[in-house]
Amino acid sequence: MKKIVLCTILILIILNAFCILKFEANAMNLTGMENQVTNWLTTGRDRAGTELGNGINEITSPLVNIGQILLMIATGVLVIVTTFMGIKYITASPEGQAKLKQQLVGLVVSCIVIFGAWSIWRMTILIASRITGGI
Repeated sequence: MKKIVLCTILILIILNAFCILKFEANAMNLTGMENQVTNWLTTGRDRAGTELGNGINEITSPLVNIGQILLMIATGVLVIVTTFMGIKYITASPEGQAKLKQQLVGLVVSCIVIFGAWSIWRMTILIASRITGGI
């Protein structure tokens, strides 16, 4: 009995939603759609140029400087840690070398995260600048 009541209520809700919503379709040819897209893109580029000044450059220039500083710091830390782990590996016993190999996995993952994040950031800036027409 509960299933029948729940199914009835669900069907009534769905039918009510379809009655409220109106679906209208405008017949448009391919040229009309292409013109609308072109107008929309042109309007967006014009607004971005007037509202943002230089576009993406104005927004990203302070962040790029901070990102470059952080990347240099991270690279320096990675070089120091790699050198330290290398020296420890050379002077360690076989058991110590096995433990250092496990720690090396963390070092490799941190390298991938740091340089992967930088690569994603750089690609995002390049794509955004091409879309807005900057850089």
